[in-house]
Amino acid sequence: MPIRINFLAEQQAQEEERRRDPVKRAAWVAAAWVGLLLVWGGYLQAKLWAINGDRESHEAKFEQIKAR
Repeated sequence: MPIRINFLAEQQAQEEERRRDPVKRAAWVAAAWVGLLLVWGGYLQAKLWAINGDRESHEAKFEQIKAR
């Protein structure tokens, strides 16, 4: 049985460690959280605009009724 020596083992180990870098993974997770929070904030802002539009329309109707 011949002995096989892998001269690239150290470089391959460094490459594997670089691919599994926990800091890079944490950065991706943080970016995903920030994106999710931005989408959620936009949703809440749109909901607020809709509610304020309804409130203004109800106030206008109330003023018309009160003026009678």
